[in-house]
Amino acid sequence: MVKTHVSSGGVVVKTKGKETRFLLLNKAGQGWVMPKGHVEEGETPEVAAKREVSEEAGISLNDLRVLTELGKVEYSFVKDGVENQKIVHIFLVQDDSSNPPHPLQAEDFLEVRYFEKDQALKTIAHENMKEFISKAWDYLRRE
Repeated sequence: MVKTHVSSGGVVVKTKGKETRFLLLNKAGQGWVMPKGHVEEGETPEVAAKREVSEEAGISLNDLRVLTELGKVEYSFVKDGVENQKIVHIFLVQDDSSNPPHPLQAEDFLEVRYFEKDQALKTIAHENMKEFISKAWDYLRRE
């Protein structure tokens, strides 16, 4: 028996003139991560991505725009003797807010910050998420 979990998240960008910055959250015990979480029943992965970004980074839903889907990550793990499969959809999300983001401390997020691309690539904790920062950068350069 395999238990399947579907999550969704975002590579969040803020653009000012020609400058693009990438949002990362510092989560206790995990380091710097992208906002992501479980897709709730009745939700599409795209809607879940926006909701998760809004909740975890403290940005109003009205100030977030999904630009494109960047892909997904799939992996398996065993927990309590049960095999689990995880599918994570990753979207490129534009932050159009004029207010600074603030971390959801109730879920152990300590800090939220925007980084230049190279610094985001060096800072992000999960190696498999780096490709999505690069994909987002390439997408934005084409647009």
